[in-house]
Amino acid sequence: MFLTIGLICLIIRVICQKLIRDPDGSKTRGLSSYDALYADVVKWLREGWIDYVAPQIYWNIGYKIADYHELVDWWSRHTYGRHLYIGQAAHRINTTRKWRNPSEIPNQIRLNRSYPEVKGSVFYSSKAMLKNLNGINDTLRNDLFLAYAEPPKMHWKPEDITTIVAVTEHVDTSAIALIKSRRLPQPRTPMNISATKVRKEVLLTWEMHESQKKFIADTNSYYKVYRFKGKYAGHLSEKHLFAETKKPYFMLSRKGKGLFRKKYTFVITAVNSQNTESWPSESVIVKMKQPRQ
Repeated sequence: MFLTIGLICLIIRVICQKLIRDPDGSKTRGLSSYDALYADVVKWLREGWIDYVAPQIYWNIGYKIADYHELVDWWSRHTYGRHLYIGQAAHRINTTRKWRNPSEIPNQIRLNRSYPEVKGSVFYSSKAMLKNLNGINDTLRNDLFLAYAEPPKMHWKPEDITTIVAVTEHVDTSAIALIKSRRLPQPRTPMNISATKVRKEVLLTWEMHESQKKFIADTNSYYKVYRFKGKYAGHLSEKHLFAETKKPYFMLSRKGKGLFRKKYTFVITAVNSQNTESWPSESVIVKMKQPRQ
């Protein structure tokens, strides 16, 4: 008798839970993180407990059970102002007829870029990427990711922030581990930029203020080298981002990126580990001669 009542209650609970979930859920039949993993990710986003989410959308475009397009669309409508990065299934390349199409992942990335909420991609796995399956690395390098990308800033972070480092949710209990952290100050502007001829190349060098010891010691900090045609620097943008380097110098080679015959203006910025960029340095003008044939 008690077993029968318990079974009926369980069935009612499952049906009710399914009905409650459907109105705002995606039109797919994939695994639910809420039910299967006890993770109410949408709540975490809505409450601002996490800074970004990276759903593993490891299906192809048009997959009946869980269409890639449908899921990207759904996640883009549930970011609540936080960052969204899509998990790309590089490990599935060549596993089925659909995944043997070399345009599958490139088309997925183009689809991602039609949604402003999607800030980038996470490719799984590194092992698959190292194999360069279907020439995916070549396509990414030579077509889709030609220019340097500027990491998106998390503008919601105040000077003093509380960061959630672990969240575990069960049916009736919630445990949230919190730590205090502080936003890093904007780096000082690089100074003393100069261009020195070294044999057939030109060496750009610069320095950081002596107060920037923490910036220099941070292994995640780096510098951006911007290049502009002519004698004047313009607005800093990804279009003019020439290179990135962790060292306070950069070698300009005549073999790379067409530096012949024309004058170019270079400026440097410093970027800390939280992607906060300094004001640009003073500019330096460089002109490299055409090498003799």
